[in-house]
Amino acid sequence: MKYPNIISVRPTSDYNVILTLENGIIKKFDVKPYISGAWFGKLKDKSIFNTVHPCGNNQLCTKVLKSKYFIDFCI
Repeated sequence: MKYPNIISVRPTSDYNVILTLENGIIKKFDVKPYISGAWFGKLKDKSIFNTVHPCGNNQLCTKVLKSKYFIDFCI
């Protein structure tokens, strides 16, 4: 099953992101359970978290880290 692409991302102050999908569905994704450890823990920094944006293939990227984070969610 092909998931619809993420076309926009809006980070919130409580470590959630509001995802708008290409099919018009809007989803809230809680990132808090994933922001620990050496890699994803960097997202705890609000200045990094607030740069999260879509970069294709259901991935979120940050402008600061130039990293890709795969988002796996069910519709």
